Amino acid sequence: MHGRHAWAACMGGMGGLGGLGGLGGLGGQCGRVAACVSQADQPSTPVAQVVRFDVPAGQELCIVGDLHGSLGDLNAVMGLHGTPTAKNRLVFNGDFVDRGPDGAEVLASVLALKLTFPRHVHINRGNHEDAALSRAYDFEAELVTKYGASTTLLDDADDAFCAMPLGCVVNHGSSRTLVLHGHLPRSLPSLEVLKRAPRVRSVVAESEEDVELVRDILWSDPWDQDDADASAGRDGTADELLVGGVTRNYKRNAGCLIPDAALGE
Repeated sequence: MHGRHAWAACMGGMGGLGGLGGLGGLGGQCGRVAACVSQADQPSTPVAQVVRFDVPAGQELCIVGDLHGSLGDLNAVMGLHGTPTAKNRLVFNGDFVDRGPDGAEVLASVLALKLTFPRHVHINRGNHEDAALSRAYDFEAELVTKYGASTTLLDDADDAFCAMPLGCVVNHGSSRTLVLHGHLPRSLPSLEVLKRAPRVRSVVAESEEDVELVRDILWSDPWDQDDADASAGRDGTADELLVGGVTRNYKRNAGCLIPDAALGE
């Protein structure tokens, strides 16, 4: 199922994005959420971990940061941005669930937008799109409250999270911009290496080195070396990891801090 048929399956009878906010008719709502998630985790063709997203010169692109279960914020974005079109594109840059009360509705809406407008909407994975983190925070409790303890939506959502790309390269006229939820990994690898990053259900639960690349992309932050708060916890000795003063991300206890100097010109 593709295009507007997918949107109808996910959103029909809900009154659009705003209609997803109510708790009436949970059975139908659960089915629509499941339809979006199940389609999202079974792409018809394999998707690279970093994809190209072309925005011709003169056309608009809106990059949307952490929605964290706020359907009001998503409605505000769509109200300001309007329907995605070839001249009016959207990148949702991760963290759709946890913290806010409407993680299921936000996730379903974003996935439905992607299914309906695949050429004009792109989705990046965030650090909260993680099988372990969504259980440790609020998403599991939200789904159980809304859909019952027997729901399989969390497992389905885990599959969808794993299927999401880690980033996109936005080609806008003569410029190219890499959009990631966090930052570059500590090894500052090439784009080709990023494209081949492994797909993992959780970077929090796994400690193996082969998930370090993905963990860094999702959890790392840019670092102003003059920012005392960001530097808190540095022991002054073994915190230099690789080139350019890249250090462990003490604030998050995951990923790393990347100073501008490490990126070069």
